[in-house]
Amino acid sequence: MSIPEIETIFVDWSRTLSVSQFWGHWKHPEDPQCEEHRLFERLQVIWRTENDSLLVPWMRGSLDAERVCSLVADDMGSDPGALLEGLIQSSRDMQLISPLIPDLVRQLRDAGARVVIATDNMDAFTRWTVPALHLDECFDDILNSAELGYLKNDLGADGKPGFFANYLTDHGLDARKALLIDDSLSTGQLVTELGMRFVPVTAEAPVVDALRQVLSAVPTWSRRQAAE
Repeated sequence: MSIPEIETIFVDWSRTLSVSQFWGHWKHPEDPQCEEHRLFERLQVIWRTENDSLLVPWMRGSLDAERVCSLVADDMGSDPGALLEGLIQSSRDMQLISPLIPDLVRQLRDAGARVVIATDNMDAFTRWTVPALHLDECFDDILNSAELGYLKNDLGADGKPGFFANYLTDHGLDARKALLIDDSLSTGQLVTELGMRFVPVTAEAPVVDALRQVLSAVPTWSRRQAAE
């Protein structure tokens, strides 16, 4: 795909920049009968069955980590303090999917692009993952649905995805010069209707390939910027 001049690059987090999971350190497939692994598996069942009443409100910011752990502990008959400690540790231990990502982001920023994490996520991500991985130093901005109060696919009164449209408007940015790298095809369709470009991430085409694809266009539009 031809990449035009780009001034804003939004990059998804979960299953794009990272495959780490909350409470992921409790996952022990080699010992499925251990208590930590059993807790991890029960948590996965809760997410699948309580998506609308627990997971989505958490991602929209109407629940915080402490309240979620309390509710989940009641459901599981577990200790909410232990669940919270596990959540904090796993949030801090999250990793980028490739060690090449920081340098690719740096090169894009050096070329004049604004690179922004755009994630449907929880307060745990902002509170513990971002500082632990120094993501606020690597990226220009971090948009988290839990802070904004709406998800990437939520539409405003104007029928546009406010998650992206509001950011572009607030910073005086052109949607036609913005691009999203994400594993969600439904989100990709929404942003293309907004006028943005979309580069999908798949198992065969991971985020590193997508960042390189955008970076390969840098000589064209960075030279244009320098001439202006």
